[in-house]
Amino acid sequence: MHGPLVLGVPGLEPGRIDTPVSLVDLAPTLRDACQIEPPSSVEGRSVLPLMRGEAWPAGPLFSETERTPDETHQIAVRRGNRKYIATIEAASSGSGQLAKVVAEALYDLDADPEERRPLESGPELAPCRREVLEYLARARKQVQLGPAIELTQKEEQRLRVLGDLE
Repeated sequence: MHGPLVLGVPGLEPGRIDTPVSLVDLAPTLRDACQIEPPSSVEGRSVLPLMRGEAWPAGPLFSETERTPDETHQIAVRRGNRKYIATIEAASSGSGQLAKVVAEALYDLDADPEERRPLESGPELAPCRREVLEYLARARKQVQLGPAIELTQKEEQRLRVLGDLE
């Protein structure tokens, strides 16, 4: 996914960065620009060093879709010119698994920037699949469930109209 981000920082010349970064990098970047130390729980990293032309260690970039009517969703991980997309289905209760990959594709973004021709299945898929499943496991651990709330009939009706409640 591509989206522009315009950020003006005092003391830095205007410029364009073509290096992919993640939205989770936005909060640490803004904190860095304001010289505020981020809490240890904040994910991501400041892109100010990249904006200054300093070295930027490559790392995975994750993106995710919302659940679809068939109860699957997609998670993508990008490393360099490779993008792996997994269609994930929640695992059945008691299976011991958090999620199940039901479809997957790997793309070479240099040769196929529009992601129309997945690469043939090969040894590159297994580490990508593992990385996505580890990402899911970390995300699940970070979710803090609060107490259940009681909705009024009017609130339930509004959520149903929006499609957020069945």
